[in-house]
Amino acid sequence: TSKTVLQSTAMMKLQLPVQSSVTVPFSILYGPADFKMLKHYDMRFEKLINLGQGAYAFVRPINRFVVIPVFDFVRSFSAGSLGLAIALLTIIIRLVISPLTYSSYLSGAKMKVLRPEIAKLREKYGSDQQQISVEQMKLFREAGVNPLGGCIPALLQIPIFFALYSFFSSTITLRGQSFLWAPDLSA
Repeated sequence: TSKTVLQSTAMMKLQLPVQSSVTVPFSILYGPADFKMLKHYDMRFEKLINLGQGAYAFVRPINRFVVIPVFDFVRSFSAGSLGLAIALLTIIIRLVISPLTYSSYLSGAKMKVLRPEIAKLREKYGSDQQQISVEQMKLFREAGVNPLGGCIPALLQIPIFFALYSFFSSTITLRGQSFLWAPDLSA
């Protein structure tokens, strides 16, 4: 299959009150939404692929420089099965973020152990919220617990999952590919 980029000029009749002619840049893409192919033409058509747009534009670099290269690498080892490539990509990502997940679980376990102590502080100081907070912070310092230790690692993982969602919903290669019970991986 050959790939051709054409340039075309169209004449449009407009009512122009001030000038006699206007040039309006306009690009149309008729073809597959394949990121690598579009990037190859160096006409900025690759921006059409939704790797993160609008409020999720912050995940575009993650997709472009991490997810796509890793997916292509994994796909080369998956014997042509895109479902297997997705499973391997998922395993790799889970391994990469496992230290964050571990620290989040560890912090949650420490907080769970301290719950009886916190309950005793609330009984002891009653409605004095300021004193309860001071004593709670002392307790956390003594136990080596960060109260935000479970939240911060989870927040760091969110962009990765947003990036994966954008990537999988815009990847043309998944269309029509079946795996196990799924007749179409893009669906």
